[in-house]
Amino acid sequence: MMMAVMGPAVSASGEETEKGEPLLGDIAADIDAYRSRTVTLTLKLKRVDAVFEKIVFYDRKNHDIAFDISSRETRRRISRDMRNLHPGVAYRVTFIVRDRGSLGEVIGDIGGFKPAFLDAVPGGG
Repeated sequence: MMMAVMGPAVSASGEETEKGEPLLGDIAADIDAYRSRTVTLTLKLKRVDAVFEKIVFYDRKNHDIAFDISSRETRRRISRDMRNLHPGVAYRVTFIVRDRGSLGEVIGDIGGFKPAFLDAVPGGG
């Protein structure tokens, strides 16, 4: 289970990043269109909290999305991705959108992530 803390979900302007990706606020505002879908976004790593077993990313509008990585299955799935993490580096984060929380945050499950610069490397790194 994932929990995201972000600004108000009133970003229904449809503003997207230069790659045509929706922002976290757009996903929260149009949750019915995204529910149960797998989404891959370019997000920057904010922090990894080893005590509470959370990993937090943010988009270009500084909306955070925090994933719970405490389950054994999730840890096993993302163990390769966790080897070399650096705050502030852009990652291509794949997750399944579950719902929107009462505070307007996107709730979902992390599938994996890789550094975004690998997309520019021939052969995908």
